[in-house]
Amino acid sequence: MRGTFVLLISFVFLSCLGPRWIARPVPEADFSRCNDFGEMPQMVAVPGFPSVWQVMYSCDEYPREKTAIALQTFRRSWEEVFGTTAAVDAVFADLLITWQGPSAEDYAAYSTDGTYHTNVSLRGVTLSDSMIIVFQSAGGFDHHERICESALAHELIHAVIWKINGEHGDPDHLGKEFPGWTPDHGMVIQKTNDYLCVLGI
Repeated sequence: MRGTFVLLISFVFLSCLGPRWIARPVPEADFSRCNDFGEMPQMVAVPGFPSVWQVMYSCDEYPREKTAIALQTFRRSWEEVFGTTAAVDAVFADLLITWQGPSAEDYAAYSTDGTYHTNVSLRGVTLSDSMIIVFQSAGGFDHHERICESALAHELIHAVIWKINGEHGDPDHLGKEFPGWTPDHGMVIQKTNDYLCVLGI
């Protein structure tokens, strides 16, 4: 009995002592969150990324917390493939993400194999190394498309490539006109979306 008591006391001390865990990031003020009663669109801060903001046309779609998880997942996937996150961190130091409804079908763009197309709708567009737009699929905002089904990871690749070369995000992907995009970038997209889909994001 005495030995059991000593063992129990030892277990309590072993299991309770240690450094105090502190949650990060600290809670943000309500004004940085999407306001259901405010006018749309709204620009809100993405938690955990002091210099990343997103423009939202509905508070119900793409909550900022899910965007934060998506960005962390993209960063992790990039590191798994390329071994470093310096370029990703540089993009996340100044980034604006805009979530919009379906795009019109009057754009010209390259497919991932480098083929040029006209009169097409877009899933996303990278305007610079610090501004991207992600369009909903044809289902619109009521479709509740998950981030893993969106073009977020794809557009982040363009932004990182743009940050690296300082001139463009390689709009023709695997085409030969612009350099930058490789099959490894496609692997980053696949890894990111696989992780997010498992989480239901």
